[in-house]
Amino acid sequence: MVTDYRPIINIMTQIMTLGMLGPMIRGPSMVLQEGKKPTIRELEARILAVEGRIDALEGKPAKKPLFGGRKVAVPIVDTKTKWVYHSRSSAGKALAAEVGTTPEDHFAWYKLIARFPERFKEASPGEVERAKVANTYLQVD
Repeated sequence: MVTDYRPIINIMTQIMTLGMLGPMIRGPSMVLQEGKKPTIRELEARILAVEGRIDALEGKPAKKPLFGGRKVAVPIVDTKTKWVYHSRSSAGKALAAEVGTTPEDHFAWYKLIARFPERFKEASPGEVERAKVANTYLQVD
């Protein structure tokens, strides 16, 4: 996705000439050496920093990265067997044979929920703790 930064640059230039955001924009990491042209990467970093600060001033939540963000494992409860799996992937690997596939199949979880839509649900923290105590918690790597 290509973003056209020209309108943002124009607005920033107008605001900076008025001196409204000068101290907010010019932090130690934002200062460029005198007489040196900034690179595209430096300009993009400055624009993103200003966008983030404007969003913070307007009370908008911080933007999450589209790709490359940290994924969190969601514990899954098998309502038929009452086992708690560490993640969807663990459940898919452990129960792959039930849908006629192998644990190496990356789509095993999706095949499971397609065949048994009502069988699995997300586990609450209490369910995870009880499963660890009762030894019915499974993490398949």
